[in-house]
Amino acid sequence: MKEQYKLYMVEQLKQLMAIDSIAGFTHEIEAYLDQEIRNLGFEPKHTVKGGVLADLGGEGNGVCVMAHADTIGLMVKYIRPNGNLVVANVGGLRAYSGLTENVRIRTRCGKIYTGVIQKDSPSQHTTAVDVHTALADYDKNVVVFLDEDVHTAADVFALGIACGDSVSLEPRLTFTESGYIKSRFLDDKTLVAILLTYMKYVKEEKVALSRKVWANFTMFEEINHGGAHAIPADVTEAMALDIGPVGPTQYSSEKKVSIAVKDARFPYNYETVTALKNAAEQNGVAYALDMYLPGYGSDSDITITAGYDVKHSCIGPGVLATHGYERTHIDALVNTWLLLKAYLG
Repeated sequence: MKEQYKLYMVEQLKQLMAIDSIAGFTHEIEAYLDQEIRNLGFEPKHTVKGGVLADLGGEGNGVCVMAHADTIGLMVKYIRPNGNLVVANVGGLRAYSGLTENVRIRTRCGKIYTGVIQKDSPSQHTTAVDVHTALADYDKNVVVFLDEDVHTAADVFALGIACGDSVSLEPRLTFTESGYIKSRFLDDKTLVAILLTYMKYVKEEKVALSRKVWANFTMFEEINHGGAHAIPADVTEAMALDIGPVGPTQYSSEKKVSIAVKDARFPYNYETVTALKNAAEQNGVAYALDMYLPGYGSDSDITITAGYDVKHSCIGPGVLATHGYERTHIDALVNTWLLLKAYLG
């Protein structure tokens, strides 16, 4: 991978992480992608419900390459009499995983406030031990403390905060000298950065694509209907770019690209998985075949359940601690990009 593309990929990841984009609250990242796609020399197309596509060129049976720009997060559910915010999960953020994280609350009138997620009685020296050892639960004991001088629900309402406002966690993006990348929302902003980088490569290198290729940046993957919209009529293959969860009984690695063979819904297309495996081996790409069973799905799954007549696949970098404070390595991003390049041209 040329250094210019690696630098662009890292810079895009930084830019994307700076934009809050909880599923259902993605208009800012849609606008960013619109402008970046234009900067790369392509024409963006917008879907009605949210999402941005671009025709990368090529001829023949099309492949739609999807990366989702939405993330997990929270919404304000209820304001307690003492001014603390009870929140509801959006996507898959477990209550224990969000504890002690700083957040941004965005109101419908455009104001932004900050706060922190805590147990409702977080001070160790003021409460019994069992309060601290109790399981974290959004409905029982996990709240957002606002960084404002509020003491009642009326004080909070006066700020303009209301039920339905988005609550975004700070991603805390960190690059280590050894090449590791740590952040929330590597799922799936690493893949958005990779797809943008592939688009830059196609334009600058004047790549003769072996088939018609569409880039599709979806906005609802975390709530299970991202890949159900705007699949162009000429598409016969749907490829999701998504993370490969790393675990003790998995083959995925933080330094490799993962090729999914099955997830919690059903197996990926056998022919397509085999073709991706062959492309990796023929081009010296470090890869792993892997299966993700507990709760994993992708945009390309949704194209199948939505009734599209396509083959489907899913590839992406190996990522540790999925839906938490995640970690991967720059090598995994590079290997994902290299496989995309080898497979599509």
